[in-house]
Amino acid sequence: MGNNIEKAKAEGTIAATIGGMVFIYHGQWSGYANRLEIHLRRQVEEKEDESVKKYYQKLMKILKEPAFTSSNFHYIDDITGNLKDNFVEYIREAGENHYLIVVNYSSDEGCPHVPIYSVEPKDGRANFLEVIEGYKYTISEDAIKKYGLTVCLNHWETKIYKYNY
Repeated sequence: MGNNIEKAKAEGTIAATIGGMVFIYHGQWSGYANRLEIHLRRQVEEKEDESVKKYYQKLMKILKEPAFTSSNFHYIDDITGNLKDNFVEYIREAGENHYLIVVNYSSDEGCPHVPIYSVEPKDGRANFLEVIEGYKYTISEDAIKKYGLTVCLNHWETKIYKYNY
């Protein structure tokens, strides 16, 4: 991903949450730009990027949830809205454990509407928790049914939402 940390985090998030064995290369958690190749050589000295390290620590904690250890994966292909083709979105579920992963995999900002058919609103409201940053969102049942969840993301940005909790 070159020296683009946000692009690398987006790719790393997809690779870690899509399912299967998680592979992380040497230095990925630290935000190193110089990847240590298979050939025997000395590693280039680099300073760790604390924001990348904290991001991966949060991500690895989330991956212990049952939704990410199960084989239940649902790709969402009927999104609408601004720059929808630049986004990757899917759901990971296991029993009462539901997560929506949305990644803007482009250098443009966008705001697609993501339908989530497994949302179970309570008292006319659907609650979402963005688990990386810890933000809570409440959306009316009518808005979820009509538009889905509107997700506005900057370039190469990722959001992981827990819902029905």
